[in-house]
Amino acid sequence: MAKEKKKSYRKEYLNDFRPDDTGKYSYQGEMKSFSEAESAARKKADTAGASALFFILAAGFVTGRDIGGKAYVLIPYLIAIGALGFAVYSAFTLGRKTEVRSYIAKRAVPRMRGGAAVTMAACALAALGGLVTIVISPGTELILKIGFTLLMIGAALDAYLMKKEAEKLKIS
Repeated sequence: MAKEKKKSYRKEYLNDFRPDDTGKYSYQGEMKSFSEAESAARKKADTAGASALFFILAAGFVTGRDIGGKAYVLIPYLIAIGALGFAVYSAFTLGRKTEVRSYIAKRAVPRMRGGAAVTMAACALAALGGLVTIVISPGTELILKIGFTLLMIGAALDAYLMKKEAEKLKIS
C-alpha cells in the first residue's frame, strides 16, 4: 500500500492530536513546563505589558492639537499600539498554567520579544516627536506635550522590561 501523502498546508503540530478511547481528539504532543523563575518572568512580562498598554492609551488622551496632528508623533504612536497589542496577545496565549503546549510556546515567546522591541522603539520615537513639538512651539498646550512625552517614555521603559523578561523564557 502506498504511503499516504499529507497535505502541504497542514500544520505539523496537528499530528499530535489523536483520538482517545471515547473517539474525541485530544492533544498527545509535547508540553512545555515553566520553571519557577520562568513563571515569575512571565508574570513580570505580563505586568509590564499591561502597564505599557495603560501608558500608551493614557498618552492618547493627553494629546492636544499641536501634538496629535503631527505625523512624526502619530505614526510611531499607532505602530506602538499595534506592536504592543501583538505582544500582549502573545503573552495572553501562554495563559497562567505552568504547562503549555510546546507549539504555542514556540510561537508566543518570540512574538512577545519582537512585539515588545518594536513597541519600545516606536514609543521612543513618539517621545522624541513630543520633544520636537515642545522645542518648536513651547507656548501652546505645553502641559499636554510634556505629559504625552513622559507617558511615552514610561511605555518605552515598560516595553523594555517586557522584552527583558520574555528573554528569560527558554523555548526548545
